[in-house]
Amino acid sequence: MGKTDLIPSTGLRLGDNSLVSFGLPDASGVATFSDHGFMPITASNTSFGGLYIAYTAGGTQHFSPSGQPTTADYSTMHYQLMAYVGKATFGHGAGGEPTISGIIAKAEVGHGDLIAGHLAMRPDGSIAGTLKAGIDFGAKHVGSLDINVAHFAGDMRPVGPGAFTLDGGSSSALFHIG
Repeated sequence: MGKTDLIPSTGLRLGDNSLVSFGLPDASGVATFSDHGFMPITASNTSFGGLYIAYTAGGTQHFSPSGQPTTADYSTMHYQLMAYVGKATFGHGAGGEPTISGIIAKAEVGHGDLIAGHLAMRPDGSIAGTLKAGIDFGAKHVGSLDINVAHFAGDMRPVGPGAFTLDGGSSSALFHIG
């Protein structure tokens, strides 16, 4: 039996509330980055509760000879699929740290780690790419999670040297069981 889509092929719409921080590029135009935050699964979130992905990630950012960011290759990512009760509000603190308020109770329902991930920075300032991670329920590996990342330039806000926040976006996810 092949892989079965747990979620319809249209996928889940994800928001994004994250903080991305960069080191200084080396002589070859490469810098490390860290990325952490929350991706609310927007179709699941109601006034009574919902789901979100909490994640931490890192990798290598590449730059053009003129110093413009070009691509980002993820080397690590760990996420938790969280269910919650309450009316969650996702945002950022004064220093850009991702925040959640309004949650009464939460529980992990799944988790996973990076298989592969690559993003590209487009000339218009937008970001697009894919991340693929495994998905485990408890100690059992059950499949994979494909995340299609899409952010317009207006989703990004600088919060100091070498860091920016991401808000919103039009990302999506698809779970595969098998």
